[in-house]
Amino acid sequence: MKIVIVNAFDLRGGASRAAYRLHQSLIKIGVDSHMLVQFKLGEDPSVITENNPFILIINKFISYCDRVISMYSRNQPHNFSLSWFKNRRLINKINQLNPDIVHLHWICNGMMSIEDIQKIQAPIAWSLHDNWPFSGGCHVMKLCKEHNYITHDCSPGISNSFARKNLAFSQKEMKIIGLSNWINTLSLNSPLLGSKEHINLPNPIDTNFFQPVNKIKARKHFGFNSHKKIILLGALNALTDQNKGFELLISAMQSLNSDIFTLVILNESSLDLELGIDIHTIKPLKDDGELNKLYSAVDIVAVPSLQENLSNTILESMSVGIPVVAFDIGGNSDLIVHNATGYLAEPFNVEDLAHGIEVSVSNENHQRMSISARRRAIKYFDNEVVANRYKDFYEGFVTKNQDNA
Repeated sequence: MKIVIVNAFDLRGGASRAAYRLHQSLIKIGVDSHMLVQFKLGEDPSVITENNPFILIINKFISYCDRVISMYSRNQPHNFSLSWFKNRRLINKINQLNPDIVHLHWICNGMMSIEDIQKIQAPIAWSLHDNWPFSGGCHVMKLCKEHNYITHDCSPGISNSFARKNLAFSQKEMKIIGLSNWINTLSLNSPLLGSKEHINLPNPIDTNFFQPVNKIKARKHFGFNSHKKIILLGALNALTDQNKGFELLISAMQSLNSDIFTLVILNESSLDLELGIDIHTIKPLKDDGELNKLYSAVDIVAVPSLQENLSNTILESMSVGIPVVAFDIGGNSDLIVHNATGYLAEPFNVEDLAHGIEVSVSNENHQRMSISARRRAIKYFDNEVVANRYKDFYEGFVTKNQDNA
């Protein structure tokens, strides 16, 4: 059984990291998995990409044009994709690999057009990393003012991407993988994908890699104050991405004692802001080993996003045994057990978010939550556990198609 995982990148962004981790996990249990990407950043030979330098330049130009056209069509940077540009060369490569199943993940960024999906010859499984596959073009519907929560068409009168998807998807055999119960339900209730068979399968995490290390040494490594309660904002681009909830977390932290709490933010430069709280800024980490140390160095991770599907940050934190405080939205409740492995605050209530932080760092709760978080990660989300669930899914999909042939 050959699987081809398709994603725009191998290592850039949450969807890419999740897709690549699944690819690695499948290989470890003996599945013939290949990963095909638009732009390759790593060195893994099992990840396939375009090798022709001239074609790579063209692909970068197309990617730029797709982003610009999408942005100006809706004035929504990074939250809207039209996927107009065809990529015959990529589709030919997928078909030449002759897989039993093509597993799509995040395929925007000018990687392929909506119409290209029809030209994939193998049956398609599609993991939903955001709302784009079943919407008129928006990735995060919480940020889309024109999103219709009944039809999921956020592009009336602006583009015909909803109609294009409807035509392409209705003619193609595919199964939908909701990474969280939340997105699975949304897709099942959508006109575009509601008729397709759905299954809820999570992302995997390597719990042997992401595991606790000595907290004292980890804090010394990053220069953290060993006497303070350290809160990590679990988000990149938190200052520019409205979905990350930076302002909500700041409001919550301002009600806490700055002599006790420190907020750690991943940012390229120090923050020149007078916010009334103690902030420690470090540059984004590209190495997972350093990231594992960072989790071990903090007391809790805060994920105050307005919308989350199945957060890699929450999975990683749990695996390291760090409680997570987040709003009770999206797929957060698939991961966090309230008051057991972390805290689920009332959506967008900064007072409850602050309360959750205090509860989770308290001496009587923190160790209990830490132990429970890691146990839950190992039991339900370890890479071997999840990879075997995907293997069973693939085998059932292949068998069903053979029976129908």
